[in-house]
Amino acid sequence: MSQPFLIVDPSTANVDALLPSIEHALSGMKLSAEVRGAPSGVRASAREALQSGARFLVAVGDDATVRDVVSAMMEREDHSDLLLGVIPTRDCDLVRTFGLPQDPLQACAYLTGTEEYQLDIGTAVATGSNGEQVSANFAIVAGVGFGAMMQKRAAEMPRSLGRSRRFLGFWVALTGSRSAEVEVTVGRKAYRGSAYDVVVGNCQFFGGGLRVSPRSYPGDGILDVLVMKGPRSAAFTQLPKMYRGEHVPSTDVVELSGREIHVKCERPLPVHADGQIIGMTPVAFSVEPKALRLKV
Repeated sequence: MSQPFLIVDPSTANVDALLPSIEHALSGMKLSAEVRGAPSGVRASAREALQSGARFLVAVGDDATVRDVVSAMMEREDHSDLLLGVIPTRDCDLVRTFGLPQDPLQACAYLTGTEEYQLDIGTAVATGSNGEQVSANFAIVAGVGFGAMMQKRAAEMPRSLGRSRRFLGFWVALTGSRSAEVEVTVGRKAYRGSAYDVVVGNCQFFGGGLRVSPRSYPGDGILDVLVMKGPRSAAFTQLPKMYRGEHVPSTDVVELSGREIHVKCERPLPVHADGQIIGMTPVAFSVEPKALRLKV
């Protein structure tokens, strides 16, 4: 196994205090690691590590850190040979999907050994402010409408609020969003009608433990689509069920799945990829099977 390069996100809480303990834990496991800070940004630091010959990048932070490290890895033509590890320093839905520990010191143990998972990675191609195409990768979940607006509102709040950001973002988005006429096409199947949210899942968990896409498996080469077509108030009533993944099946949710998804709307709706707003509809989603190797 190649030497791990730790890409440390300085914006996550307590990372400076945790880093000496993480390095000590890895040293005790006879695992030599090079630490790369991210003064110029996580994605730029990951790119620099890859350019220097790194083959094993470890995202030290949260899901946003993972998103930026994955994006840098996917830029490489040889990305399917690269290895991704995660040490969460705050709540992380990617590790939750795989049943890995949220504790950073316990997570260190999963960087050793030979166990790997062939991880699918999704791509969203949305519409930019000037009509240009904007592309972004996602490992966990992407979406259109209410979910994207919730992520946007949460991102406007300090990261130090932790999971409270998502809770507050939910309520702000709920008061400001409304349903729209959408067309969601997956292969030969399509949904045309009113919807307030479209979820595109690669992994099951997102948004701080919500099991938003309970039928998703990030190694099956398929993206799962949930079109929320009920009244906007259903977002509130479904929220408790989402923690258990019990919001489906439902007459208020249309479920589709496939490798390519296209979403058009009567009016532009925001699009997110792993919590990052990338543009507006129309948008196309696709998946690359076994795009990266994940250390588990």
